[in-house]
Amino acid sequence: MSFAGDSTACGGHPAYRPAQWRDGAAVPHDPEPSGAGGLARAAGPRHRERMNQPTNLLGADTDELRRLRQQMDAFVSQLQSVGTTTTQHLQSLSWHGRDQQAFLDAWTGQYQPSLLRTAEAVTEAGRVVEEQAADQDRVSGGAGSGGSQAAGTGAGTAAGAATGAVLGAGTGAGGATGDDDLGSLSRRYESSGNPGTVSTGRGDNGGVSYGTYQLSSRTGSASEFVTWLRREHPEYAERLGDARPGSAAFSRAWRETAAADATEFGQIQHEYIQYSHYEPQRVAVERALPGLNLEGRDPVVRDVLWSTAVQHRGATDDIFTRAVAGRDVSTLSDADLVRAVYAERGRDDGMAYFRSSSPAVRRGVVNRFGHEQADALARLGQ
Repeated sequence: MSFAGDSTACGGHPAYRPAQWRDGAAVPHDPEPSGAGGLARAAGPRHRERMNQPTNLLGADTDELRRLRQQMDAFVSQLQSVGTTTTQHLQSLSWHGRDQQAFLDAWTGQYQPSLLRTAEAVTEAGRVVEEQAADQDRVSGGAGSGGSQAAGTGAGTAAGAATGAVLGAGTGAGGATGDDDLGSLSRRYESSGNPGTVSTGRGDNGGVSYGTYQLSSRTGSASEFVTWLRREHPEYAERLGDARPGSAAFSRAWRETAAADATEFGQIQHEYIQYSHYEPQRVAVERALPGLNLEGRDPVVRDVLWSTAVQHRGATDDIFTRAVAGRDVSTLSDADLVRAVYAERGRDDGMAYFRSSSPAVRRGVVNRFGHEQADALARLGQ
């Protein structure tokens, strides 16, 4: 439902799928803690301290601890498989109508994000187990075997990749999932990170939208992407063929391309958005607000700018300018700047930038902004 570069000012919507359905109407769910930040927020102060400063498990068998870590990583991989196959099956089923759309909305808005939160939590717990094993090795003078240490390190790398796959149903732009990763906020809320996503277009001013960042068929960003592909990645342009974005043939080609190589296709989409949306808007925002030094800010501020550029494109500098109007941006904290930007994006219950969208889309926009702001602030420790 969302697409890059479209609000009322420039044609864009977010693709936030409602978490629940009641009597055929969308009912937003409350934000939940997610990932490592969610675990820390949900825990009490004493538990947070223990998570940040792992205690020594004196006498623990580090080989057993690392085997436990591997079992946890295997569980994350299973979640990856569920997320990938379920999304693919839903996109290929010959099931249509209101019930199908309700379930698809629930899957993308509630169930798949729940898989993500679970995978992130298990990955974080596995990281703590690995830290405990390493701490025990230090206390006992390196009692753990070299073989088990190597296995633990390898499993950690696989866990990171698996978590990214759940986020993107097997993808992610660049496969990265860290807090510093540009695009992580918008990937999650635009499409759950799935580069094969094709929206229905119903109620969406941008029409059918495509991919990780929901490129719009109606405003032209999907066509711009294909033009760019012909120059930068002609083999992918050839796979998509000559069909018009928004058509059934193009949608089918998009899904098939993503299914063939989701990781690389996701990376290519990320590369395009950085070139076409983020970099131009970063320059425009810094020109409009000379006191805003983005490189000197926490990476989450740049990720918020990325999200804004994906959704609002050419209106991004105006949004940042209005958000801090009357204040000295150079003295604003990162958290206050984040709050100001999301308040402006969702101003007037979504009417400021999404007036031409359906009421359901506007409700989804405002709901999404609440979740996305909470995630951004959590990364700032708020």
